[in-house]
Amino acid sequence: MKDSSIVHSSPNIPSKDTILKFLREKNLSEGKIIHSMHVAELALKISDEVIKDGMPVDKKIVEAGGLLHDVGLSGFRDKDLKEEIANPSPEHCVIGATIASDANFPDFVVECIESHELWSESEAKELGFPLPIKGDYIPKTWESKIVAYADLVAFVTALGYDLLKDPNAVIESSYIYRNQCFEKATGKSIGRDHPIIKRVDKFNNEMIKYLNQEFITKY
Repeated sequence: MKDSSIVHSSPNIPSKDTILKFLREKNLSEGKIIHSMHVAELALKISDEVIKDGMPVDKKIVEAGGLLHDVGLSGFRDKDLKEEIANPSPEHCVIGATIASDANFPDFVVECIESHELWSESEAKELGFPLPIKGDYIPKTWESKIVAYADLVAFVTALGYDLLKDPNAVIESSYIYRNQCFEKATGKSIGRDHPIIKRVDKFNNEMIKYLNQEFITKY
């Protein structure tokens, strides 16, 4: 387990422009690239609030992780949100981590990618993630937590929920997506009391203090 209190050095992280070029070379759709830029921008804003709270954060890792978090969806055409939810690919987090690792991105950036959906080991097995499944895919470092939270905020907002006004926003939006993941992979539905829904809701409760309305209005 990586300690989220460690300040990480980031000497080998390419520039934003270089990462965007990499994403296009990997054939990530322009819609997903725009989304990834939004997530990276939001993650940097959240990083500033976490730093103000006295926590060590490497913003280069955060930006790279935000830009690369959906690289596992490379090769897919653009879909609208409704279509994307109807045909989810929860395994994209570990596929993306492999792509980034093979391209020699630092381990802490890879962790941001593979953990941004907060799946447990048992859930990864049930959903048919690529083998070997090496444990939980849950963010441990501050950088990976921030990237995961920025992506969550962007998703919840895109579905029309207001995180800061609706106490059920995370539960309801997460349920829409996560239930579809299980239905597609296993043919079975899950309830709103499923561990993944509770885990994401708890994560939001831990991170929401670093969010304000100004950050999420445009997403």
